[in-house]
Amino acid sequence: MICREKIYVCTCSMFSDNISTLPETILPLFREPAYRVSIIVPPAEPVKERAETYTARLNFEVAKYDLLYNYKNNAQVLNEVGAIISEIKNDPDLTITQFRIAGYASPEGNFNSNMKLSENRARAFAAYLKSHFHIAEDQLSIEWFGEDWQGLYEVVKASYLPEKENIMRLIDNGYDNAELKRKLQTLSGGTIYRTLLHDYYPSLRRNEYTISYIARSFDLEEARELIKTKPHYLSLNEMFLVANSYSPDSKEFREVFDIALKVFPESPVAILNVAAIHIESSEYKQAIEKLQQLETPEAYNNLGVIYAKQQMYEQAKGYFRKADEAGEANAGYNLRQYTEWEKIYR
Repeated sequence: MICREKIYVCTCSMFSDNISTLPETILPLFREPAYRVSIIVPPAEPVKERAETYTARLNFEVAKYDLLYNYKNNAQVLNEVGAIISEIKNDPDLTITQFRIAGYASPEGNFNSNMKLSENRARAFAAYLKSHFHIAEDQLSIEWFGEDWQGLYEVVKASYLPEKENIMRLIDNGYDNAELKRKLQTLSGGTIYRTLLHDYYPSLRRNEYTISYIARSFDLEEARELIKTKPHYLSLNEMFLVANSYSPDSKEFREVFDIALKVFPESPVAILNVAAIHIESSEYKQAIEKLQQLETPEAYNNLGVIYAKQQMYEQAKGYFRKADEAGEANAGYNLRQYTEWEKIYR
């Protein structure tokens, strides 16, 4: 193999000033291909619809649904609700479109009674919101779900209860409600059920309220401020523009992509772009963990880049080809670069 460049070697000595020229060398200079990493520019979001869900654990007298402001800690809960709603309603950047109320009951007692109780308590909470915050009827949506077995499953899963696995298995087994309650009551001679009643069921008696709204569009300077305080008001496209207002090697550039993924954790674009930042920083393990969540041509191309840089050439070629066949332009370029490199160096 012949190098495409001439190399000049100095053969100076104390007896001669001659310089000898070697026209060719038999060893090529090693050059790794400059692979292209795929980054997606997020499309603009014409209407930025958002929703935030909160929990109001209000207290009611046994088997009743009258919402009493001064009963137990209801005043504190309702004041917190008021602060949240007022902040969103008074924000000039937002337009509220809907309030969704969902009622839940704990799974003790009669199933039908609990279903009706969750309905009536949700309606009582909705009536309170209408009267105190002047919410229009057509903005309110009310649902009720009765006994919250899924909620019980989740709180038990996060607990250190000695019968934790048995409780979760019983809930998973699909027993009818009455049979499931009987089986729970027999665990550890009834001590576990008493613990559930006292420590875990109260948190299941609740109303959840979801506030849906539309956020207006923001220019670059506004977006650069909001990314620090209210990033959920921004679209991925607005965040991308903020990132590109910083130098690619700056701390701020990377921070914006990390924030984008926190706000949009399920977005393939956000996942891909953060993985690309990891690749540029040679953080290949973190990049692979993210890219393996995706099945897109851009993700395949970036996996190819990682494996090529780690000298895992067969895996790299496989991913480049897969992405190229799906029409990813960067993968086509990378595959050609790799093929030319392979002819010379491998």
